[in-house]
Amino acid sequence: MTRNFPRGRELKIEGKFLMARTMGIWMKVLVLFVVLNGIFLLCQYRYGFALGWVTVPIQDFAGAVTGFTLSPEGFELIIRLDAAGLVFACAQTFDQVLRVLLFAALGLVLLSPLKLGVFRHLWLGFQGENPSFGTVFQWYKRPALFVKSIALELMVGVGCYVLSLILVAPGSILSLMLYSGTLNIDTTSGLFDMVSLLAIGLNVLGGLIAFYLLCTLYPLYYCLAAQPDYSLGQVIQKGLLSTRGYRKEFFLFRLSFLPWYIFSRISFGTLELYVLPYLTLSTYLFLQAVAVDRQEQEGGSLSQTPGWEEEPQESEWEDQTSPPDWED
Repeated sequence: MTRNFPRGRELKIEGKFLMARTMGIWMKVLVLFVVLNGIFLLCQYRYGFALGWVTVPIQDFAGAVTGFTLSPEGFELIIRLDAAGLVFACAQTFDQVLRVLLFAALGLVLLSPLKLGVFRHLWLGFQGENPSFGTVFQWYKRPALFVKSIALELMVGVGCYVLSLILVAPGSILSLMLYSGTLNIDTTSGLFDMVSLLAIGLNVLGGLIAFYLLCTLYPLYYCLAAQPDYSLGQVIQKGLLSTRGYRKEFFLFRLSFLPWYIFSRISFGTLELYVLPYLTLSTYLFLQAVAVDRQEQEGGSLSQTPGWEEEPQESEWEDQTSPPDWED
């Protein structure tokens, strides 16, 4: 990285100005995405389309025993956390689990193409284009785009979520063993505090590793949004190339948006109206800076694009504005 590489704070300030200048281009599409996403979240938690659990004071269920029970109708999981004075309980029927899975699949099918449509509009605004609102529906009308958007979401979104659960599992299991009394450690001892801190540390470490992997794969969304006619193989190759050699800087840059991630979750996605364009446009600026910095180091001609230069042989994109040329 050269001395001229901009600092994250500078890119974020420029991203805010860019967001204000291009708001008219992507706002309608983003509002549609936020509203639909909000409806899905509401249905998940209001109408039972999410797997739920409860924690209750242990004195209310003094006879509860830690265990997993399977029946023809469903299952029940109970964990006594004696050290915390709580009982964790999760009881679900198989019919409810099936409804949750079907609803999740419906959300994947409806929201994944729209998510790429939002990124596409943001990219075209970043490039100075002004697409019509109707172009977002090309991600539904064209089978190739529809399939690629869902496949990418399964690989990046769902895949990283499952991986994050695996990575935080050691710390979570250690916490459960500690607070359930399985380790038989006195709650007033210093060893209890040390093991508790170790469990927290493992959870934080697992979360950071998962977030690093997500940051490594997330440019694939932007690559497909910028070049809709790329094959999935090209998207993976070019997307990973765009941050090669700068992944630590990219991870720290994305990590600086962590408070906004949290606020967005707390607001049930309504803050995405601000967070998503702010984060995405700032990231486009970061990837552009990477391309320029890489060319300066190699001594070649300057490129203003993140390394996705090869244009497909034939584009079927039906918008009036063709995909941008990312040439050296």
